[in-house]
Amino acid sequence: MKLIENFRLRLFNGAFDSSKCDKTTVLAVDRIRKLRKRKEEDIVKMRNKISALLQCGQDQLIKLALLVFLIKDLIREEHILEAYVLIKGFYNLVRGSLSVIQLSNRNSTDEELKKIIQ
Repeated sequence: MKLIENFRLRLFNGAFDSSKCDKTTVLAVDRIRKLRKRKEEDIVKMRNKISALLQCGQDQLIKLALLVFLIKDLIREEHILEAYVLIKGFYNLVRGSLSVIQLSNRNSTDEELKKIIQ
C-alpha cells in the first residue's frame, strides 16, 4: 500500500492536477487519431496486396501460404484499430470526468471522493 501511495505522490506531486491530466488526455487522443489513420492506410494496402495476389497466376500452394499470412496480419491490424477506438473512448470518458473530480476534490473529503469514483 505504501508503494502505491508513493507512486501517487510522485505522479501527482501530492495533489491531483486536472489541467495536466486534461492536456495529457488530449495529446493521447491526438496520437491515437494519427495511429488510426496510419493503420487504416496500412489495411488498405494489405487488402490491395491480397487482391493482387489472388489475381496473379502463381503456384497455388505458394499463393495459399501467402494469403494465410496476409489475412492473419489484416485481421490483427483490424483488431488493433478496434482497440484504438476503445482506448480513445476511455480517454474521452476520463476527460469528461475531470470536471466532476475537480469539483468533488474542492468540496469533499477523501471518503466521499472514493464513493463517487466507485
